[in-house]
Amino acid sequence: MIAGLGFLDRFRRKPAHDSVRIVDLGRMEQPVYAIGDVHGCRALLALALDAIRQDADVLGKAPKIILLGDVIDRGEDSAGVLDDLTRVSREKMPTVVLGNHERMMLSFLRDPLKAWDWLQQGGFETLRSYGLVLSPTEKPNARRLMQMLQAHIPDHHIDWLQGLAHGYRLQVNAKTYVLTHAGLDAARPVEAQSEAAVLWGHNVSPEYPGLCMVQGHIVVDRPLLSDCLIRIDTGAHVSGRLSVLRLSDGRPPSVMSFGGKTL
Repeated sequence: MIAGLGFLDRFRRKPAHDSVRIVDLGRMEQPVYAIGDVHGCRALLALALDAIRQDADVLGKAPKIILLGDVIDRGEDSAGVLDDLTRVSREKMPTVVLGNHERMMLSFLRDPLKAWDWLQQGGFETLRSYGLVLSPTEKPNARRLMQMLQAHIPDHHIDWLQGLAHGYRLQVNAKTYVLTHAGLDAARPVEAQSEAAVLWGHNVSPEYPGLCMVQGHIVVDRPLLSDCLIRIDTGAHVSGRLSVLRLSDGRPPSVMSFGGKTL
């Protein structure tokens, strides 16, 4: 058997880029909590999850937690973040949207030398969190690199990343929200979005008829809440602040922030 082939086979099961998948959750009876870009900030995520569960206990309903992608890269413990998100039971596991950084990591794991640029976008920090330190100036032999990746990155992390949807559509207080990493292209139906739009923000629109877009990707100093657009990426890896949107029946949308400076 060629070294590393089993690792590569995990990617041959699926195409490099799936068609965009927006999952319709329908009307939500439970409170929904959307978390902005975590970027490897494990302690901040734990703080936010604890606060969410306490808040939901006050409301008397189990929370539906959705992270808006980019849970990895740049921060110091991406491996720990993925451990925390994958080790709980399926019933309690937060839902995570695919972000452009998850896509870049998957592209790198599929073909490291071709997708080497990911390392400059936070990939070095992610691999370091797995105990794998690569030189920024020298590329290792392709076979040797595959062996190192296979030895350091758990299979279940890769399978989990490959299973992420691109977004979620839901209704709260008779209003429709679509949660993606980077937004929507108003020239396309929700069901026919491109990865360029929902992951990278290409051709995204500030408004989409009939719904409110909830997204991360673009760092804002303070969360933006309007009737048609909500942005909650407050740059956790730089500001030390992670923001969470709450959508709940009978209440207006509200934001909680954890760590960093006080809003």
